[in-house]
Amino acid sequence: MKTLIHIIPTLENGGAETVLTRLVEEFSIDQVEQIVITTQGSKQDFNHAQVASCCTVIHAKKDFLAVKEVFQRHPQAKVLAWMYKGILKAHQWKGTFKTAQKIIWNIRRSHFRAQQIYQKVSLLVFGLCSQIMKTPIVYCAHQAKKAHNRFGFYKGRSRVIQNRLAKKLQLDSIDNSPIEGKYILYIGRYNHAKGPDRLLEIAQKLLPKNPLYSLIIAGSGWTNEMIPHIIKERTVLLGNVKEIVPLYLHATALLFTSYTEGYPNVLVEAAVCGTPIVGFTAGDSPSILADYSLGYIVASKQSFCAQLQQLIDQPMASEVRGTAAKKALHHFDFKQTYQAYHDFIFP
Repeated sequence: MKTLIHIIPTLENGGAETVLTRLVEEFSIDQVEQIVITTQGSKQDFNHAQVASCCTVIHAKKDFLAVKEVFQRHPQAKVLAWMYKGILKAHQWKGTFKTAQKIIWNIRRSHFRAQQIYQKVSLLVFGLCSQIMKTPIVYCAHQAKKAHNRFGFYKGRSRVIQNRLAKKLQLDSIDNSPIEGKYILYIGRYNHAKGPDRLLEIAQKLLPKNPLYSLIIAGSGWTNEMIPHIIKERTVLLGNVKEIVPLYLHATALLFTSYTEGYPNVLVEAAVCGTPIVGFTAGDSPSILADYSLGYIVASKQSFCAQLQQLIDQPMASEVRGTAAKKALHHFDFKQTYQAYHDFIFP
């Protein structure tokens, strides 16, 4: 039987954790024995119960002896190490327990600011180690691979495997809009890399001209104090939202304002709902929207506002949105992502 050990910092509600959860389910269907080990997680993590329903989950902080037992019992298993902390722990445990697992790096990061000197030095060390060990590497985005290649990461056996639609969405649920009136939509936590300054500047130009419209923001970290006075009464902060599909289905457009990204899952989610998207180039956004007929990549805030105003003036018909959604659902089918992982890990 094939055995796969996943090592990841936590099972919280993030993009990597969502992809891991889906992969665990798919590998389980194919009867691959799996063990998931978190380096910092707990049973309270968002995805713990779902992952634990498919395979054994060990939280190293609570049960380190169980980690040792897994490594010693499965010396020939493949190890998929998620993110830098997972990679470090995978090699540390393999060395400590003197076992022979093949470790595959799963890298999710795609951008590093100029002032992140410590991180860049660490990347050079990671890159050198990958060259020495000839490590197989999975990148979640083309931008991630490009960024790491600049730091000398091993190219001999590396592959970009995009997330596609990792989150299970109830696409046939709820016809009624959860928000009264017409609105434009933003989904994302408050973070400089996500372009909140761009978002609010665009909203300040568009909302006064379109009094029937509101701006809906779903995501953590936003507070009313962050919203400019001129649009405060027309902006709704929802925080984290579990049932996200109804927001997509009834939005006139999704606004994508990020400066940097890897593989922005929000674009895929919007596409399979048939939501028109206006966005800047960030990470793999151009490749995601290349085959999506209702996706518009713009180069400036002026062109962003012009395209968004056009969608407000001439909203997309439901039939057009439905056709685009069906095509996107096929294009972003997670089965393709799973098969790519399976073939890479078990060639």
